Amino acid sequence: MAAELESRQEDISKLEVLDNGKPYKEAAMDIADVIACFRYYANQILLFEKEKQNQTIEIEGQNSVACYVRYEPVGVAGKITI
Repeated sequence: MAAELESRQEDISKLEVLDNGKPYKEAAMDIADVIACFRYYANQILLFEKEKQNQTIEIEGQNSVACYVRYEPVGVAGKITI
């Protein structure tokens, strides 16, 4: 997803300008942020898979956040990201 967005970043930024009326530079920064978010969370999935059961995972740039991974069935589950 990130690679596809990156290949169309200029066009999507122009669409954001037309859609929201924001300056092009700001729209381009927003799209770059979206691309970075997709890459970040894709990388987090890989980190979760590599971590061992019940270990704390450090999240870069987040000092007040603790994440834990438990590999045991608990039924229906979800993930809330902020």
